[in-house]
Amino acid sequence: MRSTSDIWISKTILILIFLSVCHSAFSQQKDKPNAYYQSVQNRHSLDSIFPVDDIQSITVTNYNGTHALTKDKLTFLKGQLKKAKFAGGLLLKPGHITLTIKLKANSKAKTGYVYAYKGNINFDAAIDKHGNNFSGTYYLPLAINFDNYK
Repeated sequence: MRSTSDIWISKTILILIFLSVCHSAFSQQKDKPNAYYQSVQNRHSLDSIFPVDDIQSITVTNYNGTHALTKDKLTFLKGQLKKAKFAGGLLLKPGHITLTIKLKANSKAKTGYVYAYKGNINFDAAIDKHGNNFSGTYYLPLAINFDNYK
């Protein structure tokens, strides 16, 4: 038969393990640098053709639902979009993560269909700030996981 102190120690250890697992599972991980971003440093930036400053709001739709970005997250993502570099034509097929980007009413640009994956954003059938059509994949400086938006 086990003593009361042994049972108490066992329960305490189990509770600590449970709390540790819950904390690591529910805490949002910090975004790491995007390894692919380094390979496109000499390419044009998204900001050179798309008016990132005209973005008023962004809504992310993923497996967790639809989520309007807070002011802080919007400011952070706009900073990432300004630094995003062209990777090439549409390198990835649309997936489960879409972005709805609202621009200022007087903006010449149109977003078209926007979808994302970890560390990149894809514009399909968009119109740039000069009125020209464009499509392409852009790598973000950080490997942002858009599935984390809840």
